[in-house]
Amino acid sequence: MRRVRGQLFQAKKRLHDQWLLDLNTDSHNAIFIAGTARSGTTWLTNIINYRNEYRYIFEPFYPARVPAAQFLAGRQYVRPDEDNPDLLALSEHILSGQIRNTWTARYNKRIVSQKRIVKAIRANMFLKWLRGHYPTLPIVLLLRHPCAVANSWVVKGYPQQLSEFLAQPALMEDFLEPHRDVLSGATDPFEQALLVWCVETLVPLIQLDPGDIHLMFYEQLVREPEQEIKRLFEYLKLPYDPAIMDQVEVPSQTSHSESAVVTGSNRLAGWREHVSQEHHSCALELLKRFGLDTIYSDDPLPDTQAVWNLKR
Repeated sequence: MRRVRGQLFQAKKRLHDQWLLDLNTDSHNAIFIAGTARSGTTWLTNIINYRNEYRYIFEPFYPARVPAAQFLAGRQYVRPDEDNPDLLALSEHILSGQIRNTWTARYNKRIVSQKRIVKAIRANMFLKWLRGHYPTLPIVLLLRHPCAVANSWVVKGYPQQLSEFLAQPALMEDFLEPHRDVLSGATDPFEQALLVWCVETLVPLIQLDPGDIHLMFYEQLVREPEQEIKRLFEYLKLPYDPAIMDQVEVPSQTSHSESAVVTGSNRLAGWREHVSQEHHSCALELLKRFGLDTIYSDDPLPDTQAVWNLKR
């Protein structure tokens, strides 16, 4: 039965893709949501798209699912001034709405649209490059405590390919050569997930300037949703409607059965119940090693004022 439902779903999506009509192909007529996997990007995207006004383009830089993105590494690094015509062509293809793909359309509910929201968990390490090519594109970067992210990855069984970092000479030269030993030697899944978080957080925060993006924290969005959403909508130049708050408590499509939002447990510190002391100590050590301990520590809440100090 599950197989039949899956086949019907795929048939429906293929038909949907054939009839999808994007009436405005201006590549700046889009919103870009970035963040590491399991940080709440799907949830945030649903909040912004609470009225289903946007065509939802899901994870278009995933080479295993999007043929046009197969030239990318799983987690691609691009220097801000790099001449990368292939990535530029792909970005234009995505942001202008020309992309047609069952994977990227899996959560889209609009047939006719004039604006798009692009969610990408594989773009953190070329956000500065993207900003340079699309200076007016709204870019939102969402951060979440690394222990919460790593625990969720382990629960989901996500494999972490640290070799994707080691195989990129520019990334190693610019950021990771001092960490080659720990990247090549990590075998514990939780430690590997922490390392991915550290790299995907360090690179954009070092490269980007405060005015380049709208930075959000998952924990702040949970604690003060109305205030954070108002700030976000002001950045996006969208009117705030109290009806948005109804979407805040709705689990995203990617929430698993043990997610705090599903079980009703503590969404800020629930990860403490599942992370061993050994893994907790490992997290603190790695955060200090990458200089990210001023933002996240053993406190579930971030120091939001410390973020841009990294550039100094």
